[in-house]
Amino acid sequence: MFFEAVLPARALPPVQSAVVMSTPTARRLVRAYTTYLRFVGIALFLIVPVVDRAWLSSVELVAVVFVLSALVRPGQLTLGKYSYVTLTPVVGLVSALLLGPGITVIGLAAGTFTADLVLIRKAAFASVINACREIVGLMAAYGAFVAAASFSNITSLETVDSIPALTIYVLSYYCVSRFLFYFTLAMRRKLGAHEAHFILRYEVLTYGMMFVAGAIVVLTVVTLPPITWPFVGMLLLFAFYAVKRIIEEAVHAEQLTKIHAMESVLSSTVELDQTLA
Repeated sequence: MFFEAVLPARALPPVQSAVVMSTPTARRLVRAYTTYLRFVGIALFLIVPVVDRAWLSSVELVAVVFVLSALVRPGQLTLGKYSYVTLTPVVGLVSALLLGPGITVIGLAAGTFTADLVLIRKAAFASVINACREIVGLMAAYGAFVAAASFSNITSLETVDSIPALTIYVLSYYCVSRFLFYFTLAMRRKLGAHEAHFILRYEVLTYGMMFVAGAIVVLTVVTLPPITWPFVGMLLLFAFYAVKRIIEEAVHAEQLTKIHAMESVLSSTVELDQTLA
């Protein structure tokens, strides 16, 4: 290790860490959060398909949402030790608009759970929590969209009048889903201020591009003939993986810059100590 090679005979000064041991109150809040999230997510998974029964005559569409959710889930863009971004929001948001909440909830929940459990090899409990979080975030955003659309008397997504409702839709999803994702980390003080700003910066950029991709998909399905859909899909996938690679390189370069800065400080400290000895 660099630290051991540079300072073999001296103890390193204590470093302030962003990780703080969880208090009993924080642990209780985390347990309550996971319990209620599972309860609400499973309740929505059971209730929404009963209210919206379009899936009964469109099982093949449920299979399409399931396959897409399972395929895009492993392609995670890692932003830090505790943060990652996937294309799941694009599948969920677009599917809910075009196919309805019933089809989307079944396919999205099943695809997320299967991908996390089988492809990413997460524990069953974590897979259920992730699937429930996706359902709760999507349904909260869809409810906000329906309320905004009803208030504005919107009947079609092709009109300019639908832009405010769609804006509320994507912003609601981002706020609710990110709150649910980072709630336990905030309770356990796992993120420092600098790391939180770093993650927020890249998340806003990534989600902004995903929402643009979702808008392109909706416009393609609504306005263009089906024969063009595969070509648009391939272009979007290529763009996603290109942008994913660029962002990963940017994140890696920024982390290396921090490491080099720390090494420079330690090296200058050792040289000064040796000079004064």
